[in-house]
Amino acid sequence: MSSAGRSAEAIAIAVLDCRGRTLYDRLFNPFVLRARDLSVVDPYERTIFTARWNELEDALDGRLIISYGAVYNSQVLVRTAALRQIEMSSYCWQCVMSAYAEYRAEPGHHARSFRWQRLADACLQLRIKRPVHGSQALADARATWQLIRACAHMCPPIEC
Repeated sequence: MSSAGRSAEAIAIAVLDCRGRTLYDRLFNPFVLRARDLSVVDPYERTIFTARWNELEDALDGRLIISYGAVYNSQVLVRTAALRQIEMSSYCWQCVMSAYAEYRAEPGHHARSFRWQRLADACLQLRIKRPVHGSQALADARATWQLIRACAHMCPPIEC
């Protein structure tokens, strides 16, 4: 997902399946109220957004969401929907950034914490070539998927 700032909203969202195939990759227009009446949302924009949002909900239905920066990304998605008076379904999120921080085990600023790595830095550390085609959200999703696979290959097998 690509966004900016604390009051950010999602402007690009990409979803991959467990094999790295693209299920969803869409751009959104930033939320804008009509200039004459600040309480009215452009009905055309709302129709387009609702259709794209429904496609996103279909792509996410029944899935665990694994994201680099899951807490932030989940908040941005909820805010994006709320701006347009659409309720987002509830999902289970897992954060790759937190898991990678534990994997790297680089001491953080607080006791018993690990330093978070930017996605670009994590990719460099594991020699993962970041994808350059598609939206920023799709490139980030693919980089995150490659990061998960690279870490899984380096871990010792689990014995039962």
